[in-house]
Amino acid sequence: MSSAGAKPDSPSVALVLGHSIAHGVGATDTVYGGVTLPAGISVRDGGVNLSAWPDSSGTGPDPGVLPYLAANMGTGTIIRRATNGQILSGVETTELPNAIADCTALGIDRRDVTLCVLMIGENDAQNGAESAAYAARIGQTCALIEAAFPNVRIVVQNMRTEDASYSEFAVIRAANVSAVAARATRALADYTGITLNDAVHYDLAGYATAGSLQWVGWQAAL
Repeated sequence: MSSAGAKPDSPSVALVLGHSIAHGVGATDTVYGGVTLPAGISVRDGGVNLSAWPDSSGTGPDPGVLPYLAANMGTGTIIRRATNGQILSGVETTELPNAIADCTALGIDRRDVTLCVLMIGENDAQNGAESAAYAARIGQTCALIEAAFPNVRIVVQNMRTEDASYSEFAVIRAANVSAVAARATRALADYTGITLNDAVHYDLAGYATAGSLQWVGWQAAL
């Protein structure tokens, strides 16, 4: 891909950025953990090139949505940068710069990054000040990702939780809707049908559903 705004049939390079849910925590994945990557798919996770999906440890990194994105991509590269406990500001200061560095290390032209899945917000919802900062910054965070990767379509995974301590969830959900509505090249991945391992993290079926919803979102943003 050589020009901004092109509409690919499938991402050649996809990013997954965010917190523990981006890290796959909760899946206890006995299906994909340790299984060799499918032909045509390469994965770099946390700055390490993988030959197999991560083994489930209960705390991550686990495969999470990665196998489901890979199955839809068919061929290409997935780069994941996720930190357990991360809030939105960490995407700007840590995950995004590291993803850019990963592209450089792999020799990837940043114009070839056409999907970014952003899985963030749950941790921000636990604190009123952080949720307010999230609402003020999520659109700007998306803009920074778009500036770094001029052909990217961003899919924001809207938050799904049953934990009452995440009291600011309505603020996060509303901010996600606003950030996505501001640009046609962004989409919201709904949380409908995502099942949980605990009150916060997805279980294996939940990650499968999330991956499917994210793919639908990416297609909608084309």
